[in-house]
Amino acid sequence: MSTSYNGVRYYQLNAERASYNDYMATLPFPSGLPCVETLKPIFALSNPQFTFRTHLIANPPRSHFYAPNRTVWCPGSNGDFNDAKTHLLIYCPTHLYDPLWSDWWVRDAEASPTGQTRDLFVLSEDSQFVLYVGAYTLLSLRHVHPPGSPAPSEVSRRQLGLYAGVGENAKHSRLEPYFPGAVLPTECFGLQRVGFDEEYYQLLLEKYSESQHNPPHKKRGRRGPGASGRPD
Repeated sequence: MSTSYNGVRYYQLNAERASYNDYMATLPFPSGLPCVETLKPIFALSNPQFTFRTHLIANPPRSHFYAPNRTVWCPGSNGDFNDAKTHLLIYCPTHLYDPLWSDWWVRDAEASPTGQTRDLFVLSEDSQFVLYVGAYTLLSLRHVHPPGSPAPSEVSRRQLGLYAGVGENAKHSRLEPYFPGAVLPTECFGLQRVGFDEEYYQLLLEKYSESQHNPPHKKRGRRGPGASGRPD
């Protein structure tokens, strides 16, 4: 008996993943871009003084993609995952949960910023740091395979649940009646590397260095009668 996952055979999921990778391997990318493997962190998730988004600097603000544990690197042009990292796949749930109606709604395809180019930030391999990896264009892959399959094992079910609106610990009671095996169906998009802003990268590195050596001072509370919140 062949093994299945959420009603979909493993070989079908592998074939679908391979078709995405094959398509992404045909996409060009500019020469001379820095290798992702050589890029330095621009933020440490362990830093209690900042959040990643408040750490970003740009005036005016720059649009970006950041989907921790929902992106997967594509293999190189030779099909080797050890080749230099270039393009990625990103997975999103096909449905969003509405707590007001306690019901699921199909995510509007028009809501996805396909065709837009933004800065891309990803987690380091040890998930301790954030890296700026360049400018990427979001691509629809519906012409490669229709949406609706489970995400690969590398994609976090917790993060999919957060994106879908069911919280970190997606309750089976909210998933089971609608999705077999309580597994969210997903849509796969492509992220094509199209550039790298060296000046912006250096600014991010400088700010990260400053945050490591000069953490912000906590504001002191108001002194005087009643400042402690206790009755005098």
